[in-house]
Amino acid sequence: MTDHKLKILYIGSSSAHLQGNTILNNDLAAYDVSFVNNHIAFSARLTEFQPDLLVAEYSSDAFYAGNPDGIKGYPFPLPLLLIVPEDLEDEVIVLLDNGVDDYVLRNNRKRLAKAIANLAAKSRLQKGGEQRYRYLFDQNLSGFYTSSVKGLLLDCNLAFATMLGYNSPEEIIGKQVIDMYQVSSDRQEFIDELIKHKKLSNYQSTLLRKDGSSIHLLENIYLFNDPLTSEALCQGVMIDITEYISTKEKVARARSLLSEAQKLAKMGNWNYNMRKQELTLSTGMRDILGINHKNNITVEELKTFIHPDDIQMVIENILGLPGTAIKGENNFRICRPDQRVIKAASVNTFDYDEQGNVLRFYGVVQDRSALLAAEEARDQITAELISRNKALEQFTYVISHNLRAPVANIRALTEILDMDLEGRSKDLIEKMGASVQNLDTIITDLNQILQIKQLHNAVKEKIQFEDLMRSIRLSIKNLIEAEQVTFEHNFNGASAMIAIRGYLYSILYNLTLNSIKYRKKDINPVIKISTVQHPDYIILSFQDNGKGIDLVKNGDKLFGLYKRFDTSIDGKGMGLFMVKTQVEELGGTISASSSLGEGTIFTMHFPL
Repeated sequence: MTDHKLKILYIGSSSAHLQGNTILNNDLAAYDVSFVNNHIAFSARLTEFQPDLLVAEYSSDAFYAGNPDGIKGYPFPLPLLLIVPEDLEDEVIVLLDNGVDDYVLRNNRKRLAKAIANLAAKSRLQKGGEQRYRYLFDQNLSGFYTSSVKGLLLDCNLAFATMLGYNSPEEIIGKQVIDMYQVSSDRQEFIDELIKHKKLSNYQSTLLRKDGSSIHLLENIYLFNDPLTSEALCQGVMIDITEYISTKEKVARARSLLSEAQKLAKMGNWNYNMRKQELTLSTGMRDILGINHKNNITVEELKTFIHPDDIQMVIENILGLPGTAIKGENNFRICRPDQRVIKAASVNTFDYDEQGNVLRFYGVVQDRSALLAAEEARDQITAELISRNKALEQFTYVISHNLRAPVANIRALTEILDMDLEGRSKDLIEKMGASVQNLDTIITDLNQILQIKQLHNAVKEKIQFEDLMRSIRLSIKNLIEAEQVTFEHNFNGASAMIAIRGYLYSILYNLTLNSIKYRKKDINPVIKISTVQHPDYIILSFQDNGKGIDLVKNGDKLFGLYKRFDTSIDGKGMGLFMVKTQVEELGGTISASSSLGEGTIFTMHFPL
């Protein structure tokens, strides 16, 4: 039994007032009873009297008849006992599923005391539960609150108040919740979602503390109606995730910086978890592989990106378990879906548990294609500089030797002419003219060489070999017919290439003229031109059946300036020098195979 009388709020109907008084006098004298008979009085007494249980006379005209659950109180429903006329028993039985705890027939007053005793025991348990709940509510480290949908904070615990920078719940209760939102529209968005779903789980929001600083919260909320007023209320529990959000943002920034750094360095990393059998690739690694950032791949799928010639080494040295895999740097090629072949370098290692078992193996991969290409370009530029330096030395030699004699002759002849203009004047002037002509020829040749260098930056275009040869044959049609030259073309290997048209035209034109000029006297010239396509380059082959060249004797001088090996035929030794210069300007190389009387084959390699 409790230390105080059990408080019973007796709800009577206007038609049963006298009966209610009789019951009160005879059966409820041991309890502290208060009587009401309308909704207004009930609401007032519920707050003032704070009953332990409710006893109500049931009739069809009672103010609670349609909703007995509405008089049970909140937040903890009070036990409810109905006193029911016999003719309404069937109706009340249905109400047992709608908030009624028990009922007593009006003509069975003997059971009333027992029913009240049972409900009193239930009330005591409920009161204890309320006290325990209130303790947990007040002392919980999570923030609890109740507010109206309209935005008034009705209740909260100390943790909630502290989170928002207040010293006590009393300091914050009664404030407008919308004033706590960093962005006012977030409140309406929150309410709209709550009304739509009735409850929200793991909902993130950002509020303002008392000092104006921001706090990030994660909460679970549900929507309900106040049983007494039917006002829409929301009740929630929340935790402070500000530190978590801050850490998450720092991690995101760090990952972004890492991703950007990897992108700039063309690097990526991979990680394989042995226990989960799970492969993880960074954004940079996916960029190197040329795959979608959202799709995961397996180790077996990763292997398909490795160049067939490198796959065995990668399996053994990088993707293999300790004992076969090697810690350190490995170089291999990656075949991307877009057909690009990446030259990559990888550094890999392992993590072990305390028993020495492998937990994971992981590595960093760098796309070194651009770096290697730059190194190759550097080497090529160096080689080109050396070559041009040699050409410059040769040019200097030409200037100092080939021009010296004509100039000296001009000077000498001028001196003689100056001393004696009679008799021999005509002869001297003719000789002077010949010397000047030689000088002019040499200077013209040198200018032609310099013009080749100036065309280096000309626009490259796709050139059809068949069309180019047709133009060349047309330009020397009379010579071809006079010498009865036969052409055999096979451009099936590569029908075209990207090049500077003037260069490629000059190359084939000069080779054609050379073949006709150095033909065998008793055999009609036959010129065979063919192409072969390779992944990285095109081979252009030019073959004739002419006199041939003694390469053992003259091979190192073959493409030199003013180098001639057959003095029986007029020439200056410019043609092959021009051919080699233009081939190299296109990034290619040229070589020759020949022997006297067997014709000559010129083989040119042009990069794609």
